[in-house]
Amino acid sequence: MTIIDSQVHAYEANTPKRPWHSVPNRDPQQLTAPNRKWIADFTYVWTAEGWLYVAAVVDLFSRRIVGWLMSAAMMAQLVTDALVMAIWRRGKPDALLHHSDRGSQYTSEQFRD
Repeated sequence: MTIIDSQVHAYEANTPKRPWHSVPNRDPQQLTAPNRKWIADFTYVWTAEGWLYVAAVVDLFSRRIVGWLMSAAMMAQLVTDALVMAIWRRGKPDALLHHSDRGSQYTSEQFRD
């Protein structure tokens, strides 16, 4: 006997649509100078003392990590401080494309301010 689920489930995104998400797609291959395009993300690593969260900001031109932060808590402050470190180390760029995913840390008011 085979049981088949006949109900159709529609896909629904779990992050709300917000106007600042409608940024035009840019070609990341057009890398002309440092401090023009940065990407950011974070991950977590298991250590002997528990989970450690690591946020990083990478300059696409130099392919170097220009800002990072580690924390025992996954909060918006983690990614905000990594970006602040990148600006402190590289100076405030005149024009910068900063790309990250749509995670709650990057869409928080604290990060956008």
